[in-house]
Amino acid sequence: MSAIRVDSAKPYFATSSLVIGYALCSSLLAVINKFAITKFNYPVWGLGKSGFLPHDPFTWQTAKTFLPAALVFYLAIFINTNLLRHANVDTFVVFRSCTPLLVALADTAFRKQPIPDWGFSSTAYSWAFADLVTIATKMVYIKHMFTNVGLNAWGFVLYNNDL
Repeated sequence: MSAIRVDSAKPYFATSSLVIGYALCSSLLAVINKFAITKFNYPVWGLGKSGFLPHDPFTWQTAKTFLPAALVFYLAIFINTNLLRHANVDTFVVFRSCTPLLVALADTAFRKQPIPDWGFSSTAYSWAFADLVTIATKMVYIKHMFTNVGLNAWGFVLYNNDL
């Protein structure tokens, strides 16, 4: 049985390809956005004037009222980008997954919306708890296996799919 030679350039090629692909998509998005705002200065306004897109008229009074919402929107994008820059994806997903709970609480506290129906069912919560434990176990165990078995990412996918 002959030994399989592992080409050490392959992981670098795959990583480089992903980085270049991401950079290309990101830069093209910026170019496309620049093109869109250059060639179609006011697409919503233009489509509204042509009758294709009904929208509310722009007034400075409404703009002043709406300004805090726009600022929070851009603040969220800024913070989201920095979170992704400084944390791993798992941390991002965990905190992002808390959003519906916080929105429900804030809606109740600030918008006087009714408290969400918890829909308590011992069967449903038993399955939810089992799901939580199983997914946490799976994630930790897979990290353990990935670290200790010595497979690369695609080998891990191959074994996982085949088995």
